[in-house]
Amino acid sequence: MNAPLDITPETAELLARRAKASGLSVDEYLKTLVGKSNGTQGRAETPVDEFVEAMESLAEEKVEPLPDSFSREEIYFPKE
Repeated sequence: MNAPLDITPETAELLARRAKASGLSVDEYLKTLVGKSNGTQGRAETPVDEFVEAMESLAEEKVEPLPDSFSREEIYFPKE
């Protein structure tokens, strides 16, 4: 069943861009916003949940450690 929504062209474009950036169709993206993605809970519901979700996704990435010679001083007083 298709159900048309009465939204402005700007809103439709914004939804399309965000869905594409998320790698989802507009329908799938809207489902994540309302928490109904394939019968499972959608995206994080609170800012804390969003933070935890983001940190968990970062933990899954392969990140090279900083070199042993790196110091905290370099953050505040970079070498020129």
